[in-house]
Amino acid sequence: DVHISMIYSNLGLIYYQLNKHQEAVEFHQKALEHRLQNLDPDHPHIGNSYVNLGHLRRNQGKVEIAQEYYKKALEIYIKNFGENHPDVARVYSNMGVIFGNQKDYDKSIEYFKKAFDIHKAIYEKGTLETAKTLNNLGNVCNQKGDHEKAKEYLKEAVEIVSKQYGDDHE
Repeated sequence: DVHISMIYSNLGLIYYQLNKHQEAVEFHQKALEHRLQNLDPDHPHIGNSYVNLGHLRRNQGKVEIAQEYYKKALEIYIKNFGENHPDVARVYSNMGVIFGNQKDYDKSIEYFKKAFDIHKAIYEKGTLETAKTLNNLGNVCNQKGDHEKAKEYLKEAVEIVSKQYGDDHE
């Protein structure tokens, strides 16, 4: 039954929250294996498993492995949903984080811009995810030393959050 993979995945999330990363990896790996045995290899749930494993590996500092998982998820999501989909944007943002952490600011900006372009294409008004992406772009531009561009992105993020959620939103 496919639902067992969801349970494995949820256990992986719990172990991650408990800072038991090896157990989290094991359960997410079990979820992936089960999904690969029972679903079409391009099923979005398999993409979700790759994203979960990518997060875990990224947080463990295993960025090359994380990138491979994210690339596999990206292929699956694009095949199922096309380029302009929130799941695609999330993977691009995760890739942006990896490159930013590696101080490859141009590559980081490239991925965050891809995520931002998707948000612009699919949402009439900015969303919290759009604001997060702009915040990430602003932070990377700031780290790169492009303070003017950083201010533009961050001001746009503030504008979106204020319009959608009010000035008190955390």
